[in-house]
Amino acid sequence: MTVSLVARQHGVAASQLFLWRKQYQEGSLTAVAAGEQVVPASELAAAMKQIKELQRL
Repeated sequence: MTVSLVARQHGVAASQLFLWRKQYQEGSLTAVAAGEQVVPASELAAAMKQIKELQRL
């Protein structure tokens, strides 16, 4: 099975798969590698805003 075939099956560019592989090998994808849950940036921003508001009380 080739990278191009896997990319086509999942609707991503082959270059994206190569980038993800490189990032994984360099340790850039530690949350995924460690099996940790990933939180969307918007959810994190909302939580941080709520924390700041609660700290003001």
